[in-house]
Amino acid sequence: MALLIYLISYYVLKAKYASKLEKQSKAMSMGIFIYFFTWLIVWVITLSAIIGPL
Repeated sequence: MALLIYLISYYVLKAKYASKLEKQSKAMSMGIFIYFFTWLIVWVITLSAIIGPL
């Protein structure tokens, strides 16, 4: 699942910003950021559901 999110975000950013990026590696690093941000959000929501309100 995580790899799928990374690949989708990489190719979407590459297609959208290909002419605006000076380096293609910039799109890859943006894709990695999106992956970790998504992972963090899912982790917080999952823990909130498991632990419940305090």
